[in-house]
Amino acid sequence: MMHIFKDQILQYENVLSYRTKIQISDVNKMIGFIQRNTDALDLKICGNIAATVHEKKNISGMEMSDIEFLIPVNKKISESSAFKFKPVFKLVNAVKIRHEGSMKEIERSEHILDEYILQNSMQPVTQIYYLFIQSTEYDNGDNIVDIYKGISENIL
Repeated sequence: MMHIFKDQILQYENVLSYRTKIQISDVNKMIGFIQRNTDALDLKICGNIAATVHEKKNISGMEMSDIEFLIPVNKKISESSAFKFKPVFKLVNAVKIRHEGSMKEIERSEHILDEYILQNSMQPVTQIYYLFIQSTEYDNGDNIVDIYKGISENIL
């Protein structure tokens, strides 16, 4: 049984933001690429990589996702055409569920979280954020991903 946690906070300082269009099935490979290449910028990753999907489009029969990867790093850096820098990233009052398994099955966990939000009359105020606790470059089912969604604190 999956547990859902309320009143969660996801917060980082010194965040490298990298936005790209890829297939969801390539997320694990992209995380591996990011982990291998941050040293080229003289950076160290100091936390788990997070991501959010801004938009999904069908391009020539392939579903492509506009994904922003949020990488906590050890120091401030100048922005470039390839990435942005965010001094702070903070998601508050979120609900969270942990997905364990293949990324191909993550939609099931997302659905459970959305059902919980609906059943408890909560009002989402953000899209889903994924926090990659454990990720293998080749999705072999050993992934651990915390799924967050910000909730309005308003009672209307």
